[in-house]
Amino acid sequence: MSKQKLELTWIGKEKRPKLEPRILLEDPERSYHAKHRVSEGDIFDNRLIFGDNLLALKALEQEFSGKVKCVFIDPPYNTGSAFTHYDDGLEHSIWLGLMRDRLEIIRRLLADDGSLWITIDDREVGDNQDAKREVVKFNSEDIFSTPKPERLIQRILDLATRQGDLVLDSFAGSGTTGAVAHKMGRRWIMVELGEHCHTHIIPRLKKVIDGEDSGGISESVSWEGGGGFRYYRLAPSLIVNDRWGNPVINPEYNAAQLAEALAKLEGFTYAPSETHWWQHGHSSERDFIYVTTQNISAEQLQALSGEVGPEQSLLVCCAAFHGVSAAKAAERCPNLTLKKIPKMVLARCHWGRDDYSLNVTNLPMAEPLEKMPPPQPSPSGRGRKAREATADLFGDGWGQA
Repeated sequence: MSKQKLELTWIGKEKRPKLEPRILLEDPERSYHAKHRVSEGDIFDNRLIFGDNLLALKALEQEFSGKVKCVFIDPPYNTGSAFTHYDDGLEHSIWLGLMRDRLEIIRRLLADDGSLWITIDDREVGDNQDAKREVVKFNSEDIFSTPKPERLIQRILDLATRQGDLVLDSFAGSGTTGAVAHKMGRRWIMVELGEHCHTHIIPRLKKVIDGEDSGGISESVSWEGGGGFRYYRLAPSLIVNDRWGNPVINPEYNAAQLAEALAKLEGFTYAPSETHWWQHGHSSERDFIYVTTQNISAEQLQALSGEVGPEQSLLVCCAAFHGVSAAKAAERCPNLTLKKIPKMVLARCHWGRDDYSLNVTNLPMAEPLEKMPPPQPSPSGRGRKAREATADLFGDGWGQA
């Protein structure tokens, strides 16, 4: 018997956002580490990211593709009651589109032997009452409404990971996934847009790191504290409009951030050299990128080409080059490729969009449905019956001649 392939379709499936691969900016004041090592296995390079989780996933894609062993997510559910301003078909379409975009990036982040775990209701980030007892210990005034019990996450990580493996939760909620992964000796990345990132997750992780969290799975894994995490936020959009509406490089970016952002956009690893001023990143051992907001002259390009040498290549991103055309530069300096900023990236992404969240209040309103025109009067009996039936459905005003 031949197998039939079924494909899920929905309104707007063909529409895909052109995501901007943002860089991540660390805030050392919110990062936190234990004051001393508790064991040789302490992990300090965990990441807590504050910002829209679709943009955050895109930001992680280049560095972590194929490296995540386990993804656990607890996304907002498409229950029907949440999308009050949409009809059923559009409601499901919006949710499917938003989830599809996230799951595609998650798939690229997963290792070949990695696994994805998703909860779709509260009948499983064990017992929900257990979970609420766990989170009340670090914020009793504002209890998180839908926490996940630690022993649920422990069971998943026992099945899907080993010590040192990387775990990702892009809907962090109250931070259960990170807290459990930390206690179990796994590396973790969590993403959260809500303010509970600061009111719930950070206080919880601090207690875990300080060894002051005795709840959840702490006793069963003999947790005594240790390790730490680094707190990041998404950088603002690279391209903004000036007061005349022209696209320009965001003035909030300093030189290093600009170099890192353009390296990411061009597929280079940002790694400034300590010995070669023109090496801001690399895509291979012999292919480099250099970023500057200055104008470059023909003489400067010639000198730069000489420093790069015939065995290497350099992508030069600059505001402008003068005294030579791009074609002439390619002829005279075959080891250089020239691109102007911001022109080189304008068509790449949807710039300036900061929120792709699944929060219904951030979604666009549906277009109002057009009212059906009233049926025209008919001399026949059939026309009278049709008007009477329409009146029953839509009110007396619809069926009147």
